[in-house]
Amino acid sequence: KVEEDTIALRFNTAIAQMMELCNHLTSAKTVAKSTLLTFAKILCPYAPHIAEEVANRLGFEGVLSVVDWPEFDEALCVDNTITIVVQVNGKKRAELEIAKSTPREDYEGLARANDDVKRHLENFDVKKVIAVPGRLVNFAGKPT
Repeated sequence: KVEEDTIALRFNTAIAQMMELCNHLTSAKTVAKSTLLTFAKILCPYAPHIAEEVANRLGFEGVLSVVDWPEFDEALCVDNTITIVVQVNGKKRAELEIAKSTPREDYEGLARANDDVKRHLENFDVKKVIAVPGRLVNFAGKPT
């Protein structure tokens, strides 16, 4: 995204993307040295002195402004998990992180295994289960 925005002369949005990455990295428990060095390479056209200082502190030998631009690997950007909402009579009771490849038929079982959902289904007569792939599971019925 930063590369596309830089080529298109959309510098504000490129900087916004770098700020978003910076916020993400500061909230992480650990960050790999190679990730920080890649960030310094991306930052270099916008803040060369700071980028060079960061690279030197990371142990980079040489001049950062003459190295190749980092290659984009789309496979690393693919998210393999999704968040689905579990509802009981239309009221949100839980959120589940599941694999993107999980078949729709398994949604109900995963939802029923959640402790919050179990608690709400204890005294509940389920008449209908609606599972929308990638979105939600809703248990419809009435209390017993």
